[in-house]
Amino acid sequence: RRHPAIVAALLLLAHPSEGHGVMMEPEPRQPEPLYWYQVGCMIGCTCSGNGKESYPSPASVSCTQPGVPMLTKASELTWNAQGKSSMGEWNKYMPWRAPGTAKPLDSCGIASGFSPDAAVQYAHSFTSGIKQGMKGTELPAGKVTVWKPDSVVKASYRLVVNHGGGYQYRVCPKTESPTE
Repeated sequence: RRHPAIVAALLLLAHPSEGHGVMMEPEPRQPEPLYWYQVGCMIGCTCSGNGKESYPSPASVSCTQPGVPMLTKASELTWNAQGKSSMGEWNKYMPWRAPGTAKPLDSCGIASGFSPDAAVQYAHSFTSGIKQGMKGTELPAGKVTVWKPDSVVKASYRLVVNHGGGYQYRVCPKTESPTE
């Protein structure tokens, strides 16, 4: 039998989550890259920069006409795959259920993920002085990685927190206007 004081002490040692995920290779140009993302995204709608509640819905992120999910089989999903959450199929319109259909506020992410005027905030204080809401496309160019057509390349991603069963990332060229 575990002693309640020991369990309480162990819980106090737990380190809170510090982000979502990060591209490890090629090296991202964003400083503190764990904190460049967007919240409030649903299939077929423009991301709102709002909507960090536990069970976001199209209404909570101002998505009046969400698109149709393409990934619908339990074998294609990693979270709430059977839709048996007490909140039902709350993740039905998450953007990874139809990759490429959510319209980002900025294709290279925004600092802290939230619009500065969002009702719910989990803003990150950047050590480099970057302000919440800055667009990733406004960052200076970083190290350039060149991949040759038809070649095998090395890329890696580290998942830190899995909210809602998926993630997506975009390759953001600095030499042209990112439109996807």
